[in-house]
Amino acid sequence: MRTLWLLLLVGCTAGEEANKTDDTAGNSGDSGGSSASEVNVSIKSPEDGASFDFGESVDFVAKATKDGESAEIKSATWTIGEVTEKGAEVSIDSLPSGTWDVEVSAVIGKKTATDTISITIKDAPPMNYEGRANIDLHLNHPDYGEYDDGCDGGLTFVVTGGTFSGSGSCKEELFGETFPFTLEGTVAGGNIDGNLILDADGTQYATPFTGTGKYGQAFNANYDYTHSADGATLRVYGTWNANPQ
Repeated sequence: MRTLWLLLLVGCTAGEEANKTDDTAGNSGDSGGSSASEVNVSIKSPEDGASFDFGESVDFVAKATKDGESAEIKSATWTIGEVTEKGAEVSIDSLPSGTWDVEVSAVIGKKTATDTISITIKDAPPMNYEGRANIDLHLNHPDYGEYDDGCDGGLTFVVTGGTFSGSGSCKEELFGETFPFTLEGTVAGGNIDGNLILDADGTQYATPFTGTGKYGQAFNANYDYTHSADGATLRVYGTWNANPQ
């Protein structure tokens, strides 16, 4: 009787342990003895080899699968040349011209998958701009003291892709002298920056500006910079704006 009782106890214990192991394996998901899940990401938009006009909005859309079924993308990073954007679906309208490899890297569950295509952004035709510059000058000279002056005038420039350059002139108010200047800069992502280079008595004062604008739309910029030389200072500040013609 005692031997039979011990056998029953051993048998019950073994059965419970077996059931416990089975339950644990059944809830282990991708771990344990189950095979690894297969995840993939694919670029649904744009199509491989697609071409777009410069400044045109391009929609980037990624889709993921896990074991052949649609899956959620936890995070995604797009890389197009030097441009990076986050999100499974993004729109970009400031890509530079050229042919670019487009790569998306997506996190699906605990895994990462990538896909790559190629697209072309066409060269932008040159576009003429015309506008006004409102330049204020503040001179502080050890021999001549301080004075403020205004120098307003017109400007023109040409935008080619992501760069622009041009020239203009302004007439200062105190003495009626005309000063020429050149304008050069870049445009990307709705922002512009560059230099307004004022030529005064043979000396060029390169004053940096920043602003907003896109190819084919209005440009607006502001600047405020103090130049120093031989104990004197010249502050050049103001705004300029221009519209496509």
